[in-house]
Amino acid sequence: MDSKANIKIKDISEFLKIQKFYSKRNEVCLVKDRDGSDGENYVLKIFKGRQKERRKKIEGNFLKDLRISSLHVPELLLTGKDYLLMEYIKGSTLLDILIRHEGNGSSDDRPFLMAIDFIYDFYRHTLESAGRSYILKDINLRNFICREDKLYRIDFEDCAPGYIEEDLGKLFAFMLTYDPVFTEWKISRVKDFFKYLSDKYSADTDNIKSEMKRELISIEDRRGLEIPFGKIDKWF
Repeated sequence: MDSKANIKIKDISEFLKIQKFYSKRNEVCLVKDRDGSDGENYVLKIFKGRQKERRKKIEGNFLKDLRISSLHVPELLLTGKDYLLMEYIKGSTLLDILIRHEGNGSSDDRPFLMAIDFIYDFYRHTLESAGRSYILKDINLRNFICREDKLYRIDFEDCAPGYIEEDLGKLFAFMLTYDPVFTEWKISRVKDFFKYLSDKYSADTDNIKSEMKRELISIEDRRGLEIPFGKIDKWF
């Protein structure tokens, strides 16, 4: 739209912060034009901490590259020394959907299957465009956003070369350990996801399970959460 083309000639000082989003490392805000001339909201991400300029460059490069692919990501509108201004993707995060679906006992796996497909498509796209496969590494469910029938991914600053099993193992470990942890509903969903991976991608599910266990060990250390490792092999 025209407003997104026009915004590229603006300066960050021309935007008013109206909401702060959750972020452990950076400052991420919903902003709008101070004079309200375009009626649009945008996302301003100000990078903080170590290697902030490097992380900003990585994310900016991925956003520009992925916009010309079949993957859904926000449009990058403005780049500064330590910030990116991006299109605002309004929708439900995968975490919101996880909580809502478990609450009503839904067996609609489509949003989660789209996340699995995104991880595969990202892995393949980077192999084709960069000559080596990259993974997302940060698999926070808040970084996947469903809008209508499309799944968007935000946050690419931690992307690095790696193996797809790492991302998939983290995805399942995170799903299983969001409160309430290891419920029958979550276990059933992850079982279905392993079957989906086997049927659609002929995936090496043993390696994915190994990476899932590796991440569960890390979660146990970080959060002091007791993981029922004796049951993991029986469940999956």
